[in-house]
Amino acid sequence: MGFSKALATVLRHEGGYSNHPVDRGGATKYGITEKIARGAGYQGDMQDLSVEVAGEIYQKYYWQPLRLDDIASDKLKLLLFDTGVNMGTGAAGVLLQKAYNRLSVGRLVVDGIIGPITLAHVNNFNRPGNLNYAFEILRGMRYLNIAKNNKSQQVFIHGWLNRLRDVAKK
Repeated sequence: MGFSKALATVLRHEGGYSNHPVDRGGATKYGITEKIARGAGYQGDMQDLSVEVAGEIYQKYYWQPLRLDDIASDKLKLLLFDTGVNMGTGAAGVLLQKAYNRLSVGRLVVDGIIGPITLAHVNNFNRPGNLNYAFEILRGMRYLNIAKNNKSQQVFIHGWLNRLRDVAKK
């Protein structure tokens, strides 16, 4: 799976402009928060952010840091990309490393960085379906814990779980 196909899936969930009063991301368009857009050099009104600029930001700040061109499994690429967009790239890396550690005798340092050691272990894991499933479970648990620990975020729980279920089917 390449970037364009993964981006199309993410954009189905991210939609257009949003500025929900309890969304910790604030003003967002195509899933790009204003903070990320400004950090990437975007100066315009968030409502005017184009899908092309959003795609460039996703490529540079999500796809590349997660080293998704180096992940062998297409499904894992999509899971990591979507998780990185929704929770941050560090959280996506942590969930991957935790999932791997729960399924393997070998241990990865859980630092959220998908470097050469994590890549080697993950790409050579002999039960990739189980790794994907463990990752999905940990992501779902993180959503549940967010909603449990911050009642204002409960409004998002069904959308988050629907999103995870949809991405997991791909």
